[in-house]
Amino acid sequence: MRDERFLEVVESVLAAGRGLYDSDRVRRFARMDADWPPHGRGLPIGALTSQTFAAHLYLSEMDHLVKRELKVPGYVRYVDDFYLFGNCAAELLAWRDALKVWLLEKRSLKLKHPDVQPRSCRGALHALGARITRDGIEALPRGLQRLAAAVARECWSAVDGERLPRWPEVAASRIGGLLVP
Repeated sequence: MRDERFLEVVESVLAAGRGLYDSDRVRRFARMDADWPPHGRGLPIGALTSQTFAAHLYLSEMDHLVKRELKVPGYVRYVDDFYLFGNCAAELLAWRDALKVWLLEKRSLKLKHPDVQPRSCRGALHALGARITRDGIEALPRGLQRLAAAVARECWSAVDGERLPRWPEVAASRIGGLLVP
């Protein structure tokens, strides 16, 4: 049964993102291809729209493909970043290629790095602003720079024309990831 009210909310969120990435300046800033996504399309980032729509709804079928059809033994996805783990480079490449086709045909999406090559788990993985190894997780310098810029930008907000510190909110939302051992 279709829930028309929910579909109206979805349509309104998607409509709010139309043309979001049409500016060349925005595309350069976001490191996007000049032709992708097509002009007139986009999903507004913020609140829970990206997590809810991109991850939980829009890509959930991909999770089933990866685990049930491709039978990838190790798979991790965080919103729109995902990692496949296996024992054979040829198998990993085949899975990557199958996902490229599926994403384009079923979701009109492209991989940001379509020719990424398999890597050994013995080294480090740089993902989500962190360096991940078997010994733990540490913030990358770029992640620390982003954190410093975000704290500088968000620590103060105008309330009734007066600038007041927002330390509790900023601390809770920005540095939690750095505390993961």
